[in-house]
Amino acid sequence: MNARWPFTKEKIAARLDLIAPYVHRRRSVLPHFRILPLLEPTIDAPICNDPALWDEIPHESYWGHVDLNFVMKSSFQVPDGWDARNLALHLPLGILGDVFNHPEALVHVDRIPIGSADRYHHTIRLDPGVADGKSHVLSLHGWTGLAGWPPDLNSKSKLFMGKPALAERDPVLLDFVQRARAVLDTSTTLGGEPGAALLKVLDQALRLLDTRDPIGDALYDSAPEALACLKEKLPSAGAPLDVTLHGIGHAHMDIAYLWTVDQIRLKNARTYSNVLRLMEDDPDFRFSHSQPQLYAYTQNDYPALFARIKDRIAEGRWEIMGGMWVEPDLNVTGAEALIRQLTLGRGYFRDAFGDVETPVLWLPDTFGFPAQIPQLMLLAGLEWFVTNKLNWNQFNQIPSSTHHWEGLDGSRVLAHVLTTPRDVQYLPFPTNYKSDLSGPEVLGTSTRSTSPKSVRDLPICFGYGDGGGGPTEDLLAKAQAYKAMPGMPQFKYSSVRDAFEAIKDTPDLPVWKGEHYMEGHRGTYTSQGWIKRANRKAEWALHEAEAMAVMAVQNPDLTEAWQLLCLNQFHDIITGTSIGQVFDDARRDYAKIRDLAEHAADGATKALGGEQSGVINTAPTRGPRLATICKDAGVDGQQTDEGTLVFFDDLPGY
Repeated sequence: MNARWPFTKEKIAARLDLIAPYVHRRRSVLPHFRILPLLEPTIDAPICNDPALWDEIPHESYWGHVDLNFVMKSSFQVPDGWDARNLALHLPLGILGDVFNHPEALVHVDRIPIGSADRYHHTIRLDPGVADGKSHVLSLHGWTGLAGWPPDLNSKSKLFMGKPALAERDPVLLDFVQRARAVLDTSTTLGGEPGAALLKVLDQALRLLDTRDPIGDALYDSAPEALACLKEKLPSAGAPLDVTLHGIGHAHMDIAYLWTVDQIRLKNARTYSNVLRLMEDDPDFRFSHSQPQLYAYTQNDYPALFARIKDRIAEGRWEIMGGMWVEPDLNVTGAEALIRQLTLGRGYFRDAFGDVETPVLWLPDTFGFPAQIPQLMLLAGLEWFVTNKLNWNQFNQIPSSTHHWEGLDGSRVLAHVLTTPRDVQYLPFPTNYKSDLSGPEVLGTSTRSTSPKSVRDLPICFGYGDGGGGPTEDLLAKAQAYKAMPGMPQFKYSSVRDAFEAIKDTPDLPVWKGEHYMEGHRGTYTSQGWIKRANRKAEWALHEAEAMAVMAVQNPDLTEAWQLLCLNQFHDIITGTSIGQVFDDARRDYAKIRDLAEHAADGATKALGGEQSGVINTAPTRGPRLATICKDAGVDGQQTDEGTLVFFDDLPGY
């Protein structure tokens, strides 16, 4: 058949849909799951409990509701004669709401976590050791997520359970289907003669598959020849572009947003377990992840998982980067707090993993960037800057996606604004930091770049974030297919460090001076005004406590208070863009910060003044001041509910 004939593309797509289910050579449907609702998200879920009295979820039925924490249990036994090397669990739990809702669950086999089941990770490879003729306990600890926009906690939506099964997969047919889908997607993306050349190769390969009814062993017997044909003939369709995409495995994790901080601690384990499993399957796969706060949670909550992450970091396959304790808002946050974000973040990485952090300020989702940031970066030892949200400007596109960013004092850092396209309503040129490696996104990463033509290396971040579990088997298969795809940029597994090392010596990059202003998200300056006031009062309380401690020659440990303050400066907390429960938690955190700061200040006050009342100016400048002191101090002033308000003509700084 001529690839230019009408409906060739549709024929190929239909043929791939026909054979895709046969990737599972054999299936054994699991016993019905039984479910135990949990009152709240908790690390220590009762996965060991006997489920006999739990409610049963029949196959192909509706279950659950929004915001449900749960444990589910079933079991499986590998039938005799199955290929132990190609076993997998298929767990279609359903889909609830938009892309931020999944549901999602940490999957355990005999109490050992092996990965996540969510809207993007339905199939989990099993260790060959489970083919031992014994029954194995399958436990899922998860959360259903929310539904609607804005999220509706009273939504009546339910999930639809498919037919969970144990499967024996055919690796050759799986490889063929994954590669063929990537080629078909590329053909559609390129169109014209290049697209027709790819369709011709696909058509030749597909004709070698035996799909005669009834489909059976003949399909599997013909798959190796079809796969070999596809690999051998693909280069004849054309050469790849002279552009290299640095594929950065990633999973952007909002510490709080449409979920609370307690949920992110569980999302960590689900995503990290998936990444570690994929690293076992693909020895070339690399992963990059930010935010020391997330690692600190994992270190505390899942020490065995944390130890495995440390091993991958030591191998150089897991990249730690980011520069700050969390990915904070930079506009509302105070100057000293920004410095603490840097010192806490870099200090934790150094103490936990050694001197291996990539020196990049990684803020893909933050809502604007003041002109002082390059100076702070260089003082903290950071050389590179990455964001995405500047492409969400409503009117002005970034003139050069790769450039030098110059701060107020003349400090310069190398900056890159991600270029992978993704449609977002109302925005003319948005991009993303969680690519699904579709043809338009792979090609668009190159064509949407506004950098000089001399920039031939571009990063592309791939993987599903926010509890989506990071990269998937299919994404890694696409990554392999795009290594030398005709007409497309050349893709390779990489890291943020390697991408910037390839870019940094590009000559004549333009310079952007001053603030990088994001034109969208302006409402975050006014949303939830109370939290902005609480943040400022907490920043000042910690400043007072530390200043007074220095005067008193004391050294109170305020690390916990600073970590809590920096946590709540996350770009979806302090800005007021999260669900209500997040702010309930934030109020408790600010109360604790206040208590810790007041305790340190009280200790310093007693050391400085003994039992006598006094006034201390903790500002660096002198001048007239108002102060509130206790009512029984015996001084004249205006009585208030908080004490006696006294005016001083002049108080020296500190």
